Amino acid sequence: MPTTLADRIALTGGRSSGFDYLRIGLALAVACSHVISTTYGKAVMDAVYLTWWRIPLNAILPMFFALSGFLVAGSLERCARLTSFLGLRVIRIVPALAVEVLISALVLGPLLTVSPLADYFTAAQFRAYFLNILGEIHFLLPGLFGTLPYPHIVNQQLWTIPYELQCYAEISLLALIGMRRWPVIAIVTPIGTTLIYALGHILEKGLFAPTELTEAPGYFFVWAFLWGVALFVYRDRMRWSASWCAAAAVIGFGSLAIGGLASYLMPAALAYVTVMLGLSNLRRVRFLEHADCSYGIYLYHWVVMQTVMMLAPRIWWVNLAISLPVTVALAMASWYLIEKRALALRHPIMAADRGAPSWASRGVTVFLAVAVVVAVVFRFLPG
Repeated sequence: MPTTLADRIALTGGRSSGFDYLRIGLALAVACSHVISTTYGKAVMDAVYLTWWRIPLNAILPMFFALSGFLVAGSLERCARLTSFLGLRVIRIVPALAVEVLISALVLGPLLTVSPLADYFTAAQFRAYFLNILGEIHFLLPGLFGTLPYPHIVNQQLWTIPYELQCYAEISLLALIGMRRWPVIAIVTPIGTTLIYALGHILEKGLFAPTELTEAPGYFFVWAFLWGVALFVYRDRMRWSASWCAAAAVIGFGSLAIGGLASYLMPAALAYVTVMLGLSNLRRVRFLEHADCSYGIYLYHWVVMQTVMMLAPRIWWVNLAISLPVTVALAMASWYLIEKRALALRHPIMAADRGAPSWASRGVTVFLAVAVVVAVVFRFLPG
């Protein structure tokens, strides 16, 4: 019988090193891609996206989201209730994000701002910046980075956070609908929403109008996440196949090269490639056994690069040579001091959820159902 994804998961004991390498590799790829923006500005980065470099650059975040979908679906399956699942998501995302926001606003901002400190601390921008912790993204702090090639922006990378929260809303809704009982929901959802969005675009702009990834990047991320979920749900039926992976890579990267309506093939194809790479289980280096610095790299790299551009020559390799080691050091500190300690809360979260009375669980579930439906309706539908 052909080897399935489930067979590979069992072979690796559910801890394939491929996902560890992917997390670090994709996080570093995101950071390296932002070197051009922070060193030379948005216009130069836009010009880069007109070259063949747009193909690998546009694949990074969809692969990140597909990886997240596959792993988060596994977390959902291990949770007895949706409340514990969402609790685990909170302790994974919020503590490290909150610390990064606080450091940017309360330490870096006062040190680097050109505004008087009294004006800095009383400005509306300063107060609004803390809403980043809740997923309402604000990029500006008073008097910061105004003379840089990519001016004013403190944490550009945070623009993906709302889509990550949208993904959690999506998978929660699927769980509430009954994905465990009817796994076909996991397949129907990405197919159906993709067709709805594509049809809406065709009706609005015509069949042959270009449909570039940059027009609605967040939706492609959500679709990649949902395909990652679907691959996990159907892991006992999906083949582990090098030839399938090669074909999916051709389709995924080819659709990015072609653009237009072909772009809608990308999330499913790259999700399969991502899961195949994740389950490759290469020999694990000791560093990866003890630390997951990918989230910290994502959180800190932009603000570090902007700071370096205030102090160093504006040359891309100088920016990279200084900012990358600093970013990795901050990411390691984030893991050991914040993230790892926050994740220790998963044990009481799981225990408390198992011991919650049924009426409380039902009440929380009803509340979550309403909140999730509202989030999906207002954030995912086209237009």
